[in-house]
Amino acid sequence: MCDCCNFIAARGGRPNDPALLAEYERILRFRIRANLDARGVSLMGVEGWPPFSYTIGLTAIGHPELVIFGLEPQICQPILNEIADYVIFQDMRIGSGDEVDVANWRFLSIAVPNPADVVVRANDFYRRPAHNSVPALQLVYPDVHGVWPWEPHCHLFPGQQPLPGEFPGADEPRSA
Repeated sequence: MCDCCNFIAARGGRPNDPALLAEYERILRFRIRANLDARGVSLMGVEGWPPFSYTIGLTAIGHPELVIFGLEPQICQPILNEIADYVIFQDMRIGSGDEVDVANWRFLSIAVPNPADVVVRANDFYRRPAHNSVPALQLVYPDVHGVWPWEPHCHLFPGQQPLPGEFPGADEPRSA
């Protein structure tokens, strides 16, 4: 269960109670700030299909936030942490079209054209409206045979790794 669900369940299951939602937002903001102070980055995992995780904090150093779709948080968050460490501590810059190899994974970075639909909590944290969203890069990975999602015969599950701009339900905000 995610932190939000745990918080609501612990308080009698009143998910629409404005006071509880405000308190949850305060706790989440505090947790993000604590992670940023300790590591320079905070990670947000989003459940559902497809699962995805993204960074919060790279915007503060002038770098787009990073997103990985289709992997459970326990798999992609260590990868995001490692890449974020390179960005923060070794001044590595990743741009759209760059290849990144880390932890036996190969990624291609692609600019996310609709970041407000994806990095919702990053925008909340930086108090950015959707029309002025923080920028984001999606780290796209090939299947086990090295076939990219846009190539024929890719062996990823349908919808596992939507390409930038194809995020399912992009017209519906997803909560993290």
